[in-house]
Amino acid sequence: MVTLDTDGEPALIPSEMMRYSLDRASSVDVDASLCVLGSPGQPACDVVGFEKADAIIRLVGDVFKLGEVEKRAMEAGEGAAHM
Repeated sequence: MVTLDTDGEPALIPSEMMRYSLDRASSVDVDASLCVLGSPGQPACDVVGFEKADAIIRLVGDVFKLGEVEKRAMEAGEGAAHM
């Protein structure tokens, strides 16, 4: 989880993270950022140009990857329980 701040139902991205991202927008490769975010099953370093991806997007991508690992671990545990 990146934030606990909410305004109504959706969680908000902390302003410090938004500011950090916006300050570096001119040096970010949007396509690489989208590829990093859209590929939770592969390491970010496997995405061409990942070093130019937005750092906050890379962080969020890592959170998604952790969720994917947890999901697969739970699925593997459920499969082992039924054997």
